[in-house]
Order: sequence, then C-alpha cells, then structure tokens
Amino acid sequence: MEEVKYNKLVSIVTPLFNSEKFISSTIQSVLSQTCHDWELIIIDDCSTDRGLEIAKMYAKDDGRIIIKSLSKNSGSAAARNEGIKIARGKYLVFLDSDDLLDDNFLEKQVAFIESKKCAVVTAGYRRKTDTTSTDFVPREKITYRTLLRGNEISCLSSMIDLSITGKHYFDSSLLKSEDYLFWLMLVKKNSPVFSNPEVLATYSLHANSKNRDKKSLIKWTRRVYRKIGFGPLLSWFCVCRLALYSKRKYRNVA
Repeated sequence: MEEVKYNKLVSIVTPLFNSEKFISSTIQSVLSQTCHDWELIIIDDCSTDRGLEIAKMYAKDDGRIIIKSLSKNSGSAAARNEGIKIARGKYLVFLDSDDLLDDNFLEKQVAFIESKKCAVVTAGYRRKTDTTSTDFVPREKITYRTLLRGNEISCLSSMIDLSITGKHYFDSSLLKSEDYLFWLMLVKKNSPVFSNPEVLATYSLHANSKNRDKKSLIKWTRRVYRKIGFGPLLSWFCVCRLALYSKRKYRNVA
C-alpha cells in the first residue's frame, strides 16, 4: 500500500447552518489550541443568517481555516461528508458549530491515539444546557458489541486515524442518528475504541437541538439497526435497549 502524504496533522470538520450566535466561540476554541498543526474545514449548508459571513472573517485572517458552501441545504451528514472529502490531515475530528474544544484537546487526543496505536479514540466531555453542566466519560474500551447497546462515542470528542481507517462517510439519507450508524460501521471494522478519561470538550444542548427529543429518534434509530442488517424484531429490541441506555445517560441533564 502506497504511503499517503498528509499536509496537516489534524483536520477538523465543522458543518455550519444558521449558527451566527455560536460560530465565533467555536472557531476561537480551535484558534486557541496548544497544537497548531491543524486545518478547520467549515462547510456552510446554505445558512440564511450571518454565520457564513462571520466564518469568512476568520478565514481571511488565518489560512488554516477553509470554507466551502454547499449548493443546496442538505443536512449535517452531507456537510460532514463534504468536509471529509477535502480533509488533508492524518487525524480527523468533528466539531459542530455550537460546540467547543478545550485548549489542549488536540494535543491530548493526538498523544492518546498515538499511545494506544489504534484507529479511533474518544474522550470525556461536558454537556452544557442553559442551566446545568454535567460531565460524561465513556467506558475505557468500547467494542462493536458494547456500542450496539448504547452510543458512548460522541462526534465532538473523538479522533480518527485516517492512515488506518481510510475515509468513511455518513449516510445522508438519515435525518437523525446518522452519527450512530457512522460509528457502528467504523467500529465494526476497527474495534476497539479507547476512551481518554479526561473531559476535553463542551457539548451544547439547546431546546431545539435535533437530538434533544429522544422520542423522535426512535424511528431513525430503528432504521440504523435495519441498515446494519438486523431483522424487524431484533431492531425493535435494540431500540428499546438503547432507549433505556439513553435515559440513564441523560438522567442528570436538565
């Protein structure tokens, strides 16, 4: 296999859609990283507010920030896929346009993934609402089997070694739970995932967040299980088991 030359150490992919209130803080959290060898790929999904304008202001001052706009509104999965296509880093990170990385996130996670010599690592993160902030730390080692029982891998706090996995993409036909399917498919081929117990990022939970209403995720989660080949009865069993897991996971989140 021919060795791939990477132009950057880390590629950070950020879908952008109507996030003018948050995008500055998100970009600043990347600019503040103690690891400087990165590229921030912002994919605008046809925003109608000033979010794209704000992002362009930052890109003008820092060549590591790359902006591309989709021709039509296509959803976060399609936006992430576009970012993955043009990523030039050895390591891949996802950062939504209202979330934050701690200043040492890249430094810590690069050191962690290199020490574990594995394809995927994740880490702890804090879940922030308007009134609360609670930490979530995944189990030390996540396998495909444990992932089927509950999704402990967050796009926000995870890092993928593309030199091991190659480029994998999200299923853009799913309006929700597309991240769960992405991790299931990736971990099935690249198990286990190791978890850094440090809390290294902030996940913002808003009232209108697409994954905030867990009941609305039922049909999309069932589709995920069907897509990985489970029959109707097994899919419903897994949906119920995942619902119980999610209830425990978010029990302290207001």
